[in-house]
Amino acid sequence: MADPMQVPASPARQIGCAGLPPGMARDRYFKTLKLLEVDGTLAQLPKTSVVRKWRRDAPDDARFAIAAWQLVTHRAPRKGYPGLKEQLAPEQLAEAGHFRDTATVRAAAERTFEVARTLDAEAVVFHTPADFTPSAANRDAMRRFFTEVATAEVRGAIRCVWRPLGLWQLDGVTDLVAECGLVLALNPLAADEAALVGDEAYLRVAPTGAVTQVDEGHLYDLADLVAGLERAWVLLGTANKWRDAQRLGKALADLG
Repeated sequence: MADPMQVPASPARQIGCAGLPPGMARDRYFKTLKLLEVDGTLAQLPKTSVVRKWRRDAPDDARFAIAAWQLVTHRAPRKGYPGLKEQLAPEQLAEAGHFRDTATVRAAAERTFEVARTLDAEAVVFHTPADFTPSAANRDAMRRFFTEVATAEVRGAIRCVWRPLGLWQLDGVTDLVAECGLVLALNPLAADEAALVGDEAYLRVAPTGAVTQVDEGHLYDLADLVAGLERAWVLLGTANKWRDAQRLGKALADLG
């Protein structure tokens, strides 16, 4: 089957998928969509030579976001990290995760941003697990990490995006997000999250308890939301994300 027509994109509003669609090569993907969130970097960062090839083989107008390495955000499970290909010493595993002030977290952050710069990525997404709770200690750890480790000098033009899971009340983290210089990842299909979307937004579109399937009405509502933003990265994480990203592109084109 022939590839569909290219989805229009602009520097201000970009549409893509959270992870490559199953079985799809990057060259085919970028013929249609121009934004890709590389989610495999959460488990294991690739070698620099691999990242250079990704960038070299992608079109000049291709845009990337990457997931921060799990050693920054996730404490090591008892059996070790899933998907981690390199060997870590027990003391490194004990130091990893939750933005803690350790050599392991700092080294993992440095490598994450090295990959992001090599790929010329626009964003690094920090996925925090449910056991990273909204405690005072964890809030302080984030403030320290984003002011002392992931500094403005380290970030450059890369935006840092935070996607918290678990007990965090998103309407109560505005001050923390501002202090850390973050963009909050929001799901516009969740009513309580859609209400928090500002002028700049990183939108990860995925089914919620109330919305199990994305229909035309949802897509046109989303297109209307995105059209009013100054800047938006829209990543589809639905079961049919490849098709839905194209449908969203068409809905945006129909609006304007």
